[in-house]
Amino acid sequence: MYMRNTKRNLLMSVLSIVLSIAMLVGTTFAWFTDTASTGINRIVAGNLNIEVEYLRGIDEEGYLWESIEDADSLFSADLWEPGHTEIVYLRVKNKGSLAFNYKMDVTPINEQGGINVYGENFKLSDYLVFKTSKPSETFTMYSTRDEARNFAGTETSLNQEALTQVGSMRADDNEQYIVLVVYMPEDVGNEANYMTGTTPPAIELGITFVATQMADESDSFGNDYDADAIKEVDAYIVGPTYSYFPQVKQTAAVTKSGNEVSTGDSNVVIDEDNGKVIINSAAKIEGTDDPAVTVEIPFAALQDGLSNPGIEVKKTEASNAAEKAAKNEGKDIASFDISTIGLPKDDSGKLKEQVTVKLYIGKGLDGVKVFHNGTELTSGVSYDPATGYVTITSDSFSPFDILYNKAVARIGSTVYRSLSAAIDAVPGGTQTTITLVADCTVDVAKNPLVIPSGKNIVLNLNGYTVTGTCDSGTTSAMITNKGTLTIMDSSDRSKNGSGTGKLIAGADPTWTWDGSDDYSGSYASNLIRNEGTLTINSGYLYNVSQGSAAYAIDNYNAGKITVNGGLIDAKKASAIRMFYNNGGEITVNNGIIGGPSSYMGIQVMGGPKTIVNLHGGTFSSKDSSFSFYAGFSSDFSQSQFNITGGTFNNHVGFDASITDISVSGGTFKGWCGSYGNVRFITGGTFYQDPSDYVAKGYTANPDNPTNPTFWNIVEMVSAEMDGARYATIGDAISAFNEATEEKEYTITIFDGTYTESDMVIFQNPELPNKSLLIKAQTPKGVTIKRNNDSSTHRIFLISGLSNYNGGCPITIEGIRFDISDGDGSAIYLGGGGSGATDPYIIGNNGAHRYAHDVTIRNCEFVGNGTENTKALESPNRSSAAGIVIENCTGSDLGYLAEGYFADTTDGNRIALTVKGCKVSNVKALINNQVGTSTTVVEDCTVSAYHDYIVRSKGTNIIVKNSTFTSTYTGSETGGVIVCRQDNQSVTVEGCTFNKVSENMYDVYNETAASTTINEEITLTTGHGYNFPIK
Repeated sequence: MYMRNTKRNLLMSVLSIVLSIAMLVGTTFAWFTDTASTGINRIVAGNLNIEVEYLRGIDEEGYLWESIEDADSLFSADLWEPGHTEIVYLRVKNKGSLAFNYKMDVTPINEQGGINVYGENFKLSDYLVFKTSKPSETFTMYSTRDEARNFAGTETSLNQEALTQVGSMRADDNEQYIVLVVYMPEDVGNEANYMTGTTPPAIELGITFVATQMADESDSFGNDYDADAIKEVDAYIVGPTYSYFPQVKQTAAVTKSGNEVSTGDSNVVIDEDNGKVIINSAAKIEGTDDPAVTVEIPFAALQDGLSNPGIEVKKTEASNAAEKAAKNEGKDIASFDISTIGLPKDDSGKLKEQVTVKLYIGKGLDGVKVFHNGTELTSGVSYDPATGYVTITSDSFSPFDILYNKAVARIGSTVYRSLSAAIDAVPGGTQTTITLVADCTVDVAKNPLVIPSGKNIVLNLNGYTVTGTCDSGTTSAMITNKGTLTIMDSSDRSKNGSGTGKLIAGADPTWTWDGSDDYSGSYASNLIRNEGTLTINSGYLYNVSQGSAAYAIDNYNAGKITVNGGLIDAKKASAIRMFYNNGGEITVNNGIIGGPSSYMGIQVMGGPKTIVNLHGGTFSSKDSSFSFYAGFSSDFSQSQFNITGGTFNNHVGFDASITDISVSGGTFKGWCGSYGNVRFITGGTFYQDPSDYVAKGYTANPDNPTNPTFWNIVEMVSAEMDGARYATIGDAISAFNEATEEKEYTITIFDGTYTESDMVIFQNPELPNKSLLIKAQTPKGVTIKRNNDSSTHRIFLISGLSNYNGGCPITIEGIRFDISDGDGSAIYLGGGGSGATDPYIIGNNGAHRYAHDVTIRNCEFVGNGTENTKALESPNRSSAAGIVIENCTGSDLGYLAEGYFADTTDGNRIALTVKGCKVSNVKALINNQVGTSTTVVEDCTVSAYHDYIVRSKGTNIIVKNSTFTSTYTGSETGGVIVCRQDNQSVTVEGCTFNKVSENMYDVYNETAASTTINEEITLTTGHGYNFPIK
């Protein structure tokens, strides 16, 4: 018996995409255009070239698109299981010079069925959901798996309707995007889990793009030379809306037998009551299911038997008479060649009966006139502005000219004679696009444009210009936005204001302020006053006024501005001003803001809760002014300023009252700083030294130290602990000291040379199970030097907080300590206590003695050759215990370990162990001045120049398997091992003693009453012993 298991059994199923691009080119579609230049006829081949790419991934530079022809598979995995979701993003480009229609099909090339664990046959496609999106000019990624699944739905099949998409592109179009989503629902179980030992089910999907030329180009006789290449289109809009017009050709199979007419075509209506056939075109009006063209044919006009009557409409040139009338009356004109198909005519070429053609030309037009063969028709024609259809009834069809009063804007297929009328027509709540279809002028004083609260408008300049004029002496704005307004220009392909679409505002530059309160329009005649949500995606916005308060964009109240592209400038004032806002926001992702004459690029006047985010773009102003400045107000409470990118051609400054500032990227050609005491720069490139404003943990690196041109900001990341990164080693140690969780902590110091001192490590007795490892990223890859201004002349200071029971072992590993700059030690074990105060560690009443369980491993210590440089120092009243120095090297030191090291009374710790170390040119290896102590030296190689190498007052000295070389040549008596305490026990095994002075012994009793060596030899005070030479 098989139990249902959705997740446990992996569906070893294979789903692959086989890629192919089919473009119908060659003989059939080898179209040509001809152009004339300086009297020489040039014939240039038009090129039909579709390119399809898929999104391979994303990195720090952005999206990674690659040709699908280079991909082996578009899916990231071959094996599928319930819940698995794959998304393929496709980008379609027109890389040629010809317009085309295209069709995309995702079809199964081959599907291999399988046998499930129940022994039943099944197909993998029955358990997968497939869906493709319609082509879109906007690229959007799904943010979650559920979002993609919601789009795809739940139907599990290879539904061809869901996997076929059609689109069209002109030669100057950018790109279109299509998304393919495939997923296996989570409720799929073992019915789709194939039986072990059988062939896994698999699907091979093919993605095919077929492109065919679209009738968008013309030759000497019109655009019908490529009629065979024309495909039906989904949208049909003419007149003031589109300059391009698709050919519409529609026929239908009709049978006439006497007075009876029949058809099997779905786009034909038989109106028996009125005795006519109504044929609707498959081409639809944009955004509707309504036909673009309808022809009504009386039964009497049909020929007997089976026929294919229909209608054909093509765009054509206007007649001379129509052009003259349009010019005289200031109208626009659209001309069409209308002809019937398959209808019998008399000897004069006229139809037997009049036929009615309804042609959609756009809603809302007025002043419509129709010309036929150069003559205005006064009968047989009509226009309905509510439906947008012009109706022509005639028995003779040929070119028709349709004249109409010029429109300014359109919403969908409805046109408007003024921009304000289009704004008034926008419903509340729904985002609506207004597209300009002509240049227009706005009387700012009498009829300014206002976007009310609750309306969401996208204004597409579409290559046209809106000009605002003002002759009023009051503050004004061409556009006041209180709702949601997005401005774009579809002609601005580069999104830098280089298109032909413009918003221009300004007053008469000859007006001047006469000193009264009656300011001229030039003082504060703004282009846009924003009190709502304003987005600039592209286009050219310019205020030409001479007034000092005439801004391109003036932000008020809690208005929010986002700039994604375009060019925004003002002739004299700032391009963008944020007035005294409360909660105002501005975000710039791209675009050009300000120019060579503007006062500032962005000027922030002040107000609480002001938010500024500058992520990209170019910011300019007049010479010696500010590309960006925030100030003029003392109230910037709860305000934030964040610059992560962009190019600032002049200065960037912040008022002293502003404290929440972050600059982490961008290029700054002028000064960038604060008039207050704020250090906020963590990234970017600067052409004036920004060092005074660089945040802690960062530094400004010049390109040339002696003659710098620019400075880059480099993060001074020195160390890491538990995933957190720290600017300095001291910061990491402070974080350890503050941590309260009892666990093992590791501070990794990144490779490099550091100058740090006075770093105190606390062994907290209240956290006995807390420990610390300080290590180099790579052994000896870290060098630490002391600061010249160090108060202690020590690098690490370890405090036992006057308690041996604190636990908290400390290990220091793989670090090179350079203390060659002067006296002092690399590692200092704190002292104090019992009324004494440690001279270097502050706090805790000076009780920092009893450092314990400290291991120093694989480190290197470099001194300066004087006796006061020490690798490890344990001062008076320290009594450090459990100290281990292991596998270290040292040179030019006074001591490797010097001071007060003690055994603990509980016997758990011995004072000092040195093993595996190599030390040269030192005064001595060890000087331990505590009586109750054990000093151990094992496997060491030492070269020293003083009259002792290992000296201790301790009760036990253990030296094994070490080599000592004494270069001492003085007259005083000494020894390699020197004893200074009564009842001392010295153990020496396997050692080699090299001495150049006869005054040096292997073991010497300096002050003890008696010393025992290896439990056999007793030395009294002032006597020494040399081991026999083997």
